[in-house]
Amino acid sequence: MTYILLLLFIQVGTVSSQSVEGHVIDKDTGQPLSYVNIGIMGTTAGTVSDENGNFILQYKNKLSQTRVRFSMIGYKSSVYTLEELEEQPVKIKLEPEVYNLDEVVVSKSALKKRRIGTSTSSKIMVTGWSNNIRGGERGIRIKVDEKPVFLKNLNVHVVNNGYEEVLMRVHFRKFIDDSAGEHIVGRDILFPIRKKSGWIGIDLEAYDLVFEEDVVVTLQPVQKKGTCKENNDYCLVISLNRFKPFSTSWFFAKTSSESNWIIKKNWSPGIYFTAYEE
Repeated sequence: MTYILLLLFIQVGTVSSQSVEGHVIDKDTGQPLSYVNIGIMGTTAGTVSDENGNFILQYKNKLSQTRVRFSMIGYKSSVYTLEELEEQPVKIKLEPEVYNLDEVVVSKSALKKRRIGTSTSSKIMVTGWSNNIRGGERGIRIKVDEKPVFLKNLNVHVVNNGYEEVLMRVHFRKFIDDSAGEHIVGRDILFPIRKKSGWIGIDLEAYDLVFEEDVVVTLQPVQKKGTCKENNDYCLVISLNRFKPFSTSWFFAKTSSESNWIIKKNWSPGIYFTAYEE
């Protein structure tokens, strides 16, 4: 199939000549931490720890003050220099963090149903992730009007999934100064994509996600099963749509956890939410 790709957002593997290996654990319990984001700050080099907390971070060039950040929802971030990480064995301990969020109460009786996002199922205009799949994010801005919204489920349109399964993480961040800010949901929300194509629905009701202001929601692959036999640029592809100027649709993307955000107004991937408001 021929795709029209938004090339800025396709994650391409970098040529790497060096690597650091290690293990990430909970500082309090000593238990391994799965799917921790690990990235060289200010670059596109990054990875995610596996289900047992193990990681291999590959990089091309090392500077004396090159810094690596370890971050995960529900934990305080830790930063090390590459020189510190070269001292074997590498064991990273992350400290749990309590999120002090303002409580928003919405009565679920007599709520009005609303769809937020983009329900495009385009198979021509797309974005996605390459074979070097872990770490990059793609997402949208949720526009919240005057009343708080309660998110019931999330839906994403997959054009092609070249793997047996991809485990995805959902990020919720503040929309601030026309960019994505800090995380505002302290729980790790994960879901699998097993279908080769079509709409994937995720039930969010148990998380009680209620927002009063605009939010940036992104999806991030953290684990893959199987081998992608597609062209490297087409291992996990989702639909994309372009809107007329001055629309409220915004597309957010980054290549790794520590790379800069790439933001495109009037674009949106095929992601929408079923929501309720008073």
